[in-house]
Formats: sequence, C-alpha cells, structure tokens
Amino acid sequence: MPSVLEEIEAFWVDLFYNSKSNSILPSGNRFSANPPTPSFLRTKSFTIRTSDSPLSGYILLGNKAIFKSPILTNITMTTFVTLRPKNQTGPFPEGLIKIVPISECDSEYCNGMCLFIGDVISEVDVKEVLPSGAEIDVPSKRDSRPFMNQGHFWTHFRVLEWYVTTRRSTFTYRCSAFDWTHGTGDSASVTIRT
Repeated sequence: MPSVLEEIEAFWVDLFYNSKSNSILPSGNRFSANPPTPSFLRTKSFTIRTSDSPLSGYILLGNKAIFKSPILTNITMTTFVTLRPKNQTGPFPEGLIKIVPISECDSEYCNGMCLFIGDVISEVDVKEVLPSGAEIDVPSKRDSRPFMNQGHFWTHFRVLEWYVTTRRSTFTYRCSAFDWTHGTGDSASVTIRT
C-alpha cells in the first residue's frame, strides 16, 4: 500500500547576534500546511535585512513531511547556515559571550536555565546567591557541552540547567561564562519564584 502524505511543515530557527544593539535575538518561525497545497510546496524565501541591523549567527532551515504509512511515519530534513560579515571568521565576533537566563515552574519543581552564546565558551558555571550575598555550588546543575540539536553540535552554544525542589519564595542564581582564548567573560542573574 503506498504512503499517503498527510502534512508538511517548513521551519527555520535563527540565533542572531545584533552588533548594533549588542544583543542576541533567538527566535523561530514555522509554516505548515495540512493537507499540503501545491502553493505551499513551492520554494520559500526568507529575507534578512542586514543593512538595517548588522547580524551574524546561525540559521537552521528545515522541512518535515508526515506520512500515513505502517512503515514510514515522517521524514525531516535540515541544514545549518552561518550568517557572518566577510571579515568575521565565525558566526559570532571574537571574544563575544552572551547569556540568556530562563526560569519556569510547574506544580512539582522549578527549572533554571542559562543559554550561553559566544565565540569560544571555555567554561560555564552557576552559583546560588544566598540572602547574605554568599555564593554556593548548585549540585543539580547539568552542562550540555557542546549542545546538540537536530543532530548538529552547536560549538558556540551551551546550556546549563538546574532544578529547585525546595519550596521557598525566591531563589537567586548567578550564571557565568568565560572565554579563556580571548580573556573575556560575562555573568547574568536568574531569579526563580516558587
């Protein structure tokens, strides 16, 4: 029995550094069609206006087809593209380190996370900051190095996450990252309210 194509998705996820605002712009876009239409299956184009803001970083382009078949259920194809100025060797400027702090809670526990983006990420860490100002180690921390997504190792992207199970009103953490190659570093605070 031949496979029946039920749905197709096209997506692109970007992780850009805007040197004008000195900020990381993580975002994502997804387009889908169910059932797929001939107009959807045509080539899609994406425009990134680098003249408005100087951007560099990674773009993940991909599409996924879902089949109604006992043998094959879906196929996903992805490719990675590096966006950078001609005079820049990698996706991010030399010595750049940026930290994006994230926290979320559910009924059982809270999850803290720091995303580290940079040219060379030599070392990352997180410490709990006590009300006295003292910093202590976080036993539950897990460092994804290098971070892997869709079968691709993001050598300029690391994730450090930890969990909070004790019920207290507020927890404060400090994430830090260092680039020993260029002698740069950065830190960011994360506040978790349980």
